[in-house]
Amino acid sequence: MTKFGRVTTEVSSHHVYWQCNKGSKGCGETNDMALKLCKKCNKIRCAGDDALAASPEGGKTFEIGYLDHVNENGEEHWCYQNPDAKKQSQII
Repeated sequence: MTKFGRVTTEVSSHHVYWQCNKGSKGCGETNDMALKLCKKCNKIRCAGDDALAASPEGGKTFEIGYLDHVNENGEEHWCYQNPDAKKQSQII
């Protein structure tokens, strides 16, 4: 896992999927951000899972960050490669 930028509770507008990371005892499945549980293995989203964006050309996904931690209130803290990006082209 690469260390990216600052940690934030604000989900980036580019962040549309998350990957159930094998490093956090997951299965590697790509899930929509609306899902808190993996659609394949039912693991809850947790620290170490990857933040993914989709390319406008064909919808290919790519990593833009990761879930740093979830606090005791269930609030997710994400770390993004470029948290200040305003356009898709700035995060590639």
